[in-house]
Amino acid sequence: MNKIYSILFLSIFILNPLSAQSVMQAQTISELERVRCDSGFEAVDARCERMKAEKIEKLKVQNKRLSTARELLTTRQFELKDKISFFFPDDSHLGLKCTRNRATLNGASDYMGESPYENGGWWVLNKDYQDRYVNEYRQDAYFVLSPSNKKGWIIAQFIFMKQKSTDLWEFGAEQYRTNGPYEVTKLEISDYAYEVGFRDTIDIRFNREDLSWGFGRVNRAGTCKIMDAAEFFSDIDSMEERAISYKAHNQKVVDARKAKTKF
Repeated sequence: MNKIYSILFLSIFILNPLSAQSVMQAQTISELERVRCDSGFEAVDARCERMKAEKIEKLKVQNKRLSTARELLTTRQFELKDKISFFFPDDSHLGLKCTRNRATLNGASDYMGESPYENGGWWVLNKDYQDRYVNEYRQDAYFVLSPSNKKGWIIAQFIFMKQKSTDLWEFGAEQYRTNGPYEVTKLEISDYAYEVGFRDTIDIRFNREDLSWGFGRVNRAGTCKIMDAAEFFSDIDSMEERAISYKAHNQKVVDARKAKTKF
């Protein structure tokens, strides 16, 4: 009987050992290196070490790709053709610029400003008596997708918002952009949508029928526009330039206010 239990116990750990679970749950190379394959069963430990080595090698390749992608997007030494060659390697890759509908913003999950309240509500959503938004807001996200290859990236996101009462621009996606780009980890295709998962960020749903996009409980966050590679990167460059001009505007406002306080 004891022999039967020993065989059963061993078979369970060979099929799904705790060390193997730790390997599967680890998200970084450093986490994997901390996993100890020391169950005491030779077959189990050999399998664990093999899984660990394979995942470390896979992560090294992914990290190298991410490093190359980030360098292409942030270093001026690269030409447009270099970006296109990497992010649009064949005709199956599409550029998407997706714009957020401000009415879908949620204060619990979306950036609403450093001091988000004004007149009893979110200032970014405040309207006048004619139902027009009082303050400025714009959110655009840039995706590259290849549904047939199940590959792609979130290249960039920009959030520009200005409160009329302060005359200052705020930028809600700079850290998100700095940490990117974000590579596709899964892409599921249905008759109606592409369900896309990206590394280290939220899953996005692209509705095929009306070119809208959504995530979580937001079914239609806004609309998307298909762009060719050259137009796609040109548009991102224009957003970068807009951010620079808005920051220059903020500096002028701050300097003017400081000047008023001097005698």
